[in-house]
Amino acid sequence: MKKSETKIKSSKASKKVNLSDELTKVRLKVAGVDIANNIHYTAVSPHLTKDNIRNFGAFTADLHRMADWFSELGIESVAMEATGIYWQSLYEILEDRGFDVVLVNARYPKNVSGRKSDVSDCSWIHTLHSYGLLPASFIPTQDVREFRTYVRQRQQLTKQKVQHMQHVGKALQLMNVKIQNVIQILKVN
Repeated sequence: MKKSETKIKSSKASKKVNLSDELTKVRLKVAGVDIANNIHYTAVSPHLTKDNIRNFGAFTADLHRMADWFSELGIESVAMEATGIYWQSLYEILEDRGFDVVLVNARYPKNVSGRKSDVSDCSWIHTLHSYGLLPASFIPTQDVREFRTYVRQRQQLTKQKVQHMQHVGKALQLMNVKIQNVIQILKVN
């Protein structure tokens, strides 16, 4: 049996299935990115460049260099794992540059055993994405993300306002300033 063939057993008969006949690449100009805190590993198709696996730092200038490299190669779509919050900066840069960015739940590519390094992870993400096997996570539009940030900031400030008022009240009590007694007297009159 050839390496790319799998024998499927059924109750009636066995037959060989050639995986290369069953699966066809649906995207040719794609990249896979394995994201980490301080370094991002990328993989593109070997037919685009012989140096098809590279790593980039996590600073903004590094992310722009990665996007430039993708543009030079004619990459149309980029798949990346959703790892903590590390993906957000790269996602926005790639989205602004016009790439189709697919954010993938980290569980999907990790389900295959045997991959132990970041280099093999980015290569595996690239391979799965080229076959169209990675479902994209839902990411709201830029306007919704921006509005959501404002709403969360307002909620945080409101919560902090109450905490600060409590701290001021406690400080006044420790200084024996009876502001509560004065307020009660003013309410009665």
